[in-house]
Amino acid sequence: MKRISVLSAVFLISLFSHSLANAASSRELFLSPDRTNLMLVGDRAVIRTGPLNKNINYAKCEIQGNAVAKLGRTGTLALGYIFEFKAVKSGKATILEKISRVGKRKGIIEIKRFRVRVYSPKEIPEVSLSSIKKHPDSYRGKLILLSGMSCGWGNPKKAAEVWGSLLTRSDWAIEDGTGAGYVSGIPKVEKGKHVEIICEVAVLSGGHWALIGHKVVKEDDNTGT
Repeated sequence: MKRISVLSAVFLISLFSHSLANAASSRELFLSPDRTNLMLVGDRAVIRTGPLNKNINYAKCEIQGNAVAKLGRTGTLALGYIFEFKAVKSGKATILEKISRVGKRKGIIEIKRFRVRVYSPKEIPEVSLSSIKKHPDSYRGKLILLSGMSCGWGNPKKAAEVWGSLLTRSDWAIEDGTGAGYVSGIPKVEKGKHVEIICEVAVLSGGHWALIGHKVVKEDDNTGT
């Protein structure tokens, strides 16, 4: 079992797992300007400005590309604004967050660029855990589909160990025919159920890797046992 630093774990989970109430429904993600943000059609995402001072005239977001649509803006200057978006079709988009100043020095003072790549679930390739273990860099920053049995918080049925990094105490394991791996960021699926999940493969320092759960596509009783 591999563990990474608390800061790394908090960073990863904050990026990929905002809404854990219902893993099968559309999720709301925090977009980051420091990476290509991966989304599925139907996902919702937000950009938070943080508190703004009285010299700020406005904050707005502009979208380049048609893969995402803006749903609206809420919040106040003092508390910060929240911009909400929805992934509407497969493709790429860039969201520009523009902060402007009023008064004698009026003008745009900051622009942040948020890169977004939207996928249809049909585009996501199914891969094995052993393939990820052997070649994690081949899947870095990509969405993949895993199909196997949930081990919950228990031990695998056949695998001798669980691969990948353990990010939080709530991580659970999935086992396919090639091995077992930890899953972070989505609620645990009941042990013994067959599950199909879409994950992002995050490659960490020191050659470690982690599976960030994005969506539970399917879960049902394992009738094969």
